[in-house]
Amino acid sequence: MPTLFAGMSQKVESRVIALAVAVISIYCLKNNTVISGHRRWKAALEAELKVVPVIYVQYGDELDERRAIIEFNRYRIKNGLQLHNEIVELKDIREETKKRQQATQLNGRNANNEPIFKSNSVPQTFGEPNIKTTTS
Repeated sequence: MPTLFAGMSQKVESRVIALAVAVISIYCLKNNTVISGHRRWKAALEAELKVVPVIYVQYGDELDERRAIIEFNRYRIKNGLQLHNEIVELKDIREETKKRQQATQLNGRNANNEPIFKSNSVPQTFGEPNIKTTTS
């Protein structure tokens, strides 16, 4: 089976892969789905590493997760088709976000399911603020 480092001894190859994987962690969701670091993960498996640094992340919803995947790959060199697909994905995310915001406004509740209060008047304060001061 061809390896990533043809010509290197197996021991040196394993150390190089281990160092490369250790420098940049792999990002996973709580269900162990890799969202960034697929190549590092494959290299770690090939090198039969016992320990691999993983950073677990959690997103508010699947739209945030889709945005994060694009963001993790922002600086990767892409061909024309990959750039096109990324643009289409970002447009889809933006449209879905707009739909959700409109539905939320119609529902009268925000993303945290709290009531939205719409008023053109200045907010009123009720009572005096609870401020404790000390004097010396």
